[in-house]
Amino acid sequence: MEPPTNSSDTANRSHRTGEVIQRNYVRFAFPPQWHFDVLRALDYFRDVDAKRDPRLADGIDVVRAKQRPDGRWQLEHRYKARDWFLMETVGRPSRWNTLRAVRVLSWYDDATDPSQRLAGVRGRAPRL
Repeated sequence: MEPPTNSSDTANRSHRTGEVIQRNYVRFAFPPQWHFDVLRALDYFRDVDAKRDPRLADGIDVVRAKQRPDGRWQLEHRYKARDWFLMETVGRPSRWNTLRAVRVLSWYDDATDPSQRLAGVRGRAPRL
């Protein structure tokens, strides 16, 4: 088994076999419906204010790597389901994914200064 080349590969590999579990785990969708991805998993940990576990680092690295230069995250995927109205466009910046990512990173980094909570990864606040 070859070592993974980036965080996206490690975040969705089996801890037993090293095989890729599901490529969709690193594609951020909104609304997630009943599906699961790394951002949704991290948001669950944030919601219960779980202890910062080193095993979450691969997922956090995936979220950080997906941040665009403008500080936002894009909508990478849309699940096929009944939509009453179109909220966002695949391939464009996503307000919902940006909100979820900023909340997760703020929680994980445990920023104590409120002015830093929306600073994002690259030092500028994302435009929601």
